[in-house]
Amino acid sequence: MADGSLEALFQWENIHIKAGYLQAVRRQEDGGFLLYIFDTLEQENYWVALEPVPASQIPEKKELVLGVAGTSWYNDSLASKIDQVVLSYNRIHPECHITVKEYEEKAVSDFQLELLKGEGPDILLERQSFFDMNDLSAKGAVEDLMPYLAAAEDVSAEDILPGILDLITKNGKISRIPLSFAVDVVILPEDIQQEVMTPQEMVEFIMQGEDVCIDFSMYSQRDFLLQILSGAEMDHYIDENSRSSSFAGKEFVRLLETLDKLRDLNFVRKRGERAELFHAGRLRAVVEEMNCLDDYFCIRSAFSGKGRIAGFPNSAGELRYPAKLYDWMGINSASEHKEEAWSFIAFCLSYTNRSDNVADRFVVLKDKFEQQIRYDKSGSYFIWRNDYDENFEGWQEIASVTPEETGLLREITEHLYFYENKSLFQIINEEAAAFFDGNISSQEAAERMQNRANLLLGE
Repeated sequence: MADGSLEALFQWENIHIKAGYLQAVRRQEDGGFLLYIFDTLEQENYWVALEPVPASQIPEKKELVLGVAGTSWYNDSLASKIDQVVLSYNRIHPECHITVKEYEEKAVSDFQLELLKGEGPDILLERQSFFDMNDLSAKGAVEDLMPYLAAAEDVSAEDILPGILDLITKNGKISRIPLSFAVDVVILPEDIQQEVMTPQEMVEFIMQGEDVCIDFSMYSQRDFLLQILSGAEMDHYIDENSRSSSFAGKEFVRLLETLDKLRDLNFVRKRGERAELFHAGRLRAVVEEMNCLDDYFCIRSAFSGKGRIAGFPNSAGELRYPAKLYDWMGINSASEHKEEAWSFIAFCLSYTNRSDNVADRFVVLKDKFEQQIRYDKSGSYFIWRNDYDENFEGWQEIASVTPEETGLLREITEHLYFYENKSLFQIINEEAAAFFDGNISSQEAAERMQNRANLLLGE
């Protein structure tokens, strides 16, 4: 006002425009308002006209709830800006209105119970794999997304990386779809020509030499065991057809005993020391998660000329890379708005096409991933953090990705491995801990695992 006071023009709730987007307001003669908006998510300016309409003439929206499991997000994943994505969706789909309900990790069990009761949010979003999907799928609590993919116009099954599609399809059905993924890789010396080691060979290789160290990710024998099994080896001990396990055999007992010897090695406490020790031959192998092309740049700069990316050890002798799937999305079978729920999931999948930064996590869409792994620019690029070399941070000269490197990154997605059974891993974790703590023998631990696993698998 001219006297410096403020006049409240209007207020709104549950609309697709955030107050922070509003740059200017103009009053119209018909009593409405013209808003000048800068949408920080879309990175665009536009005008919005607010026209006065009697409340009785406003069409009723379809109200959906997006349940978010876990609230700690990777900074450059789509889910880290889920509130903005929802606002964007609501803006271009005026017939719908989606609200977000967050469940902290400790409340995920409540979320699952709601789904089993035929209640809860219409749409599911998990940062990582929190739910017991075997239970939810078996009891029909979540929709099969395969028919939606088959009928979709914007995003179909053919648009998803084949390796990812294979991982998420079980018995011809898809209970949920991840938006992004990462892979675990092993860095081995270049002169090691063996394409794939068995777990036993890998552990023995790590211990070879004098004054050798162990990567901190392998120092806990129990965690390293779980990493080996979940990474590429679980199908060697689990028979899904007969619903049985074979942990009590000599091979697994020997693996436990060999892993126990790792306690005698010094472990690398500082991440930045790993490349130096690897080049000196004192650190025989490094395990790392590769989320994005930025991670690949750091690995390349630290190990080029000395190390190479290899798959995880497994007894099948197959090239396997453990997949970590993120930002899972699914539909509650009890939802009254399943088509609208799928529309939002398809919107999120398409939205990942905006992941143009080399620090953005790899996405599951085939064409977009192909763009992500091609880097033909020249000049400096800002590296925020390098876990192998503190000197390789800040502005760095980054070489283009060669066709051979692009081929390697593409090949990794063709050899992904993913095993999901939280209850089974909990059994292995408990019995392995009892052995590594010296409370029971390796044979007893293996027999306990097998007995408990068989009971679980037979349920």
